Amino acid sequence: MTDTHHPFGMRAEHRTRPLRGLSDETLEAVLAAAEQPAAALSRIVLRPRGGVLDGAPWDCECLALWPPVASLDRGNVAWVDNAVDALDRAAVAV
Repeated sequence: MTDTHHPFGMRAEHRTRPLRGLSDETLEAVLAAAEQPAAALSRIVLRPRGGVLDGAPWDCECLALWPPVASLDRGNVAWVDNAVDALDRAAVAV
């Protein structure tokens, strides 16, 4: 269902984090990560969950998408790792 967003053969690293809120610290972490994407098709998306299932009304999706070139793997995976780590640190700071 997401073939247009994830073409066949592309490599990807994808993580989703629930967010309890959109504090200044959380938004700053999202913006800082988004300012330096690993690849042109990398993205960070904030989505409302439509209800508070576990006290987290938001989801944050971090996706790096790159062509099948082994030399690009490390940088793209590291970008997702760093973005998620920054979100986790911001959530702890709130």
